[in-house]
Amino acid sequence: MILSKRLSLAINRTSELHRDQERKGVDRTPYVSHLYSVSHILSCVTDDEDVLIAGLMHDSLEDVPNFTKENLLEEFGERVMTIVIGVTEPLDANKEMGDQLPWLVRKEAYIQAVKDGPMESAMVSCADKIHNLMSTEYAYSVTDVSLFDKMQMSFLNQKLFYDKVFLVCEEKLGKDHVLVTSYRETLARVTTLFI
Repeated sequence: MILSKRLSLAINRTSELHRDQERKGVDRTPYVSHLYSVSHILSCVTDDEDVLIAGLMHDSLEDVPNFTKENLLEEFGERVMTIVIGVTEPLDANKEMGDQLPWLVRKEAYIQAVKDGPMESAMVSCADKIHNLMSTEYAYSVTDVSLFDKMQMSFLNQKLFYDKVFLVCEEKLGKDHVLVTSYRETLARVTTLFI
């Protein structure tokens, strides 16, 4: 895929919107590294510009204060907005964490959004989960293992969520889709670290 003007604009916009955010983890990496990684994973299976932009923008509606569906529509069009809505949980970046819906409610809403969204949303969801799992795997390799012993229960809850998302993605994309296969393999590897 050649770096088009529109894709370059999305990279710049993503960098601007998430410039003050960091990834959770041992090295406090700038958050945009996750968004670039998701888009890169997607670029290995498609050259659809809207899908790659949606990969870059997939957390904008839930993580960026005052950034709305209308902003996304105006900047990148209806198809990108629709794909992103299909991977957005009801998290309001304008509220404190204590004022948000409970974790389980948000995750169930996310699963429903992926079910209801277009196939391209399932692709973005797969790439997102693959990178999150790879980040967990990396953190395990460079962190005191006792920290992960403490995280075991948290991971078990996460795994239930990841399993449900996987089943939706598998149903929408097919069990042999390269993203589904990678998701399955990465989840199995990370699961062995905790269970």
